[in-house]
Amino acid sequence: MGASALPLRLHQQVLRHCTLPKTTHRESIHRQIAHRAFSSPFHVHEHRFKAVVQNIAATGAKPDLADYNFILDQLAAVGYYSAAYALYQHIQKIGLTPDAKSFGLCFRALATRLALPVAHDQREDLLAHVSVLFQQLIADHQRLAIPMTTPNMDAILRILKDTRDRPAFESVLATAYGIDLYNPDRLALEYSPTAEGPITKAPLPFTTPALNTTLDLLGRLGDISHLVSAFEVLTQPLPLAAQHFFNAFEEDDDDTSTTLPPSPIPLPHAPPNTTTYNLLLRHVSQAGDAVLARHYLIEAIRLDRYNSWVLRHMVAHRRKDPARISSEIPAPRMSLHKLQLQPVLALANRDKNLALMRWLQSKMPYILRKQRADLDFYEALIAELGLDASSVPEHTPATPTDPLDPDTTNPAPTHKPFSPTLHAQILRQTLSELTTLSARIDYDTARTSQRIKERLGRRVFASAPKDIYIRDEDRRRVVDKDTWRSIVNFQPPKEGIEDGYVRPRSRGPFTSNPKPTLPGRGQGEGKGKDGKRKMSTVADVGLGARYPVGPPIPVRARES
Repeated sequence: MGASALPLRLHQQVLRHCTLPKTTHRESIHRQIAHRAFSSPFHVHEHRFKAVVQNIAATGAKPDLADYNFILDQLAAVGYYSAAYALYQHIQKIGLTPDAKSFGLCFRALATRLALPVAHDQREDLLAHVSVLFQQLIADHQRLAIPMTTPNMDAILRILKDTRDRPAFESVLATAYGIDLYNPDRLALEYSPTAEGPITKAPLPFTTPALNTTLDLLGRLGDISHLVSAFEVLTQPLPLAAQHFFNAFEEDDDDTSTTLPPSPIPLPHAPPNTTTYNLLLRHVSQAGDAVLARHYLIEAIRLDRYNSWVLRHMVAHRRKDPARISSEIPAPRMSLHKLQLQPVLALANRDKNLALMRWLQSKMPYILRKQRADLDFYEALIAELGLDASSVPEHTPATPTDPLDPDTTNPAPTHKPFSPTLHAQILRQTLSELTTLSARIDYDTARTSQRIKERLGRRVFASAPKDIYIRDEDRRRVVDKDTWRSIVNFQPPKEGIEDGYVRPRSRGPFTSNPKPTLPGRGQGEGKGKDGKRKMSTVADVGLGARYPVGPPIPVRARES
């Protein structure tokens, strides 16, 4: 174009093509975290954004708000909150007014940074800095009277969760969603009908991310009672619950109650997903409640089987028309995951709850059998349809009608389409993880049983035997050595077998060995190489294990 200035639209096109998609930058951050090379968030193409904006200013033009929102979106994706807030101030300085999307991207940048790793000694400073910027953004949002949107409110809840500001969190839930955590089965007072008439304004729709954020905050604070009540009510609201309540403060002196008009606003609720059950089981298990952990794990298993049954029948009904599979069937929202089983195993290990371990061990064959059946079904479907099992179609949103205005988009799809190849890959990975976890459960169950029996065995074989509890007799009594051998299934040592079992590493995935080299199945009163009596209960009889596990635990000189 010679000496002429480049047009503004060309600069805007360069701005949107001078960097990679934000998903690629997020994956780069995750790789840095995995390799422990992450220090602080930044954007590798920040200098390109500045160069394009400076060139636009040199031509005498001014970027649009959509241009700055594009840069904010890139910065928010990597949690570069300081640069995002500086750009937000620059937008106001040049005379532009931020819109709801601009505020939402700033909120998302703060929430993403709080979710990224930070040094322990820098955590408090980061929280203080983020809280100051968050309060300033909220004040500007109210000053400009910008209507609140659901994505912005979800980001605000994430920030309040990480800052552990429960009063502000409860206030936001009440004013934005109409949820009172102390009375979750009825609308908050801000939306409750009064004698003068019903409330006309409606709260924001409650979403699954907001539900997960609420449960995560209550779990981090250790409030298990409100955690359980919020999960039960906000996922399955009671129909017409407001008709069963009355307001005692609105009664007159003659004890004549006032009938409140029915509220046209439905109770806020959201469907749970896999993350919901992951958070629920993790916090319940960390609180040490074995009954609730077992209850919700049973519920997760049943819901996984129900969703699998429905999905397979929907796919089988459209098997002759493959195009309808991806267009009409939504991707499943909830499936069984190892993160739902690991907290229960950790709880049983921490409390030495052998009954919970054996119950969890008894569920694993059923879970693995059903997962294999699902995988075989979808692998046969992929082979029948001639699909490439290694290719996974990516879900892309609707293409904007104007590439320079990301807000002008076509109607977004209401659900993510179902992909048989992607679902088969997820099932294959899940089955591998659950198989490894099942081997770990077998090992921990046998090890815990062995330690309990050996601890009791030291009482029996002591110079002055002590009483032990006999479950069949429901009392404590002193037993002799022969009776104890028969109870714990002691067997004479086998000749020619040396100790060669290698215990798995404490870190990293557990690798099972189906045929370990073990010592004899119990040494009774036999002597080891050190001359001390070995008491082993390494017998898979009654433990349900598929193979013997663990060497005998040496007897300590002093019992703890």
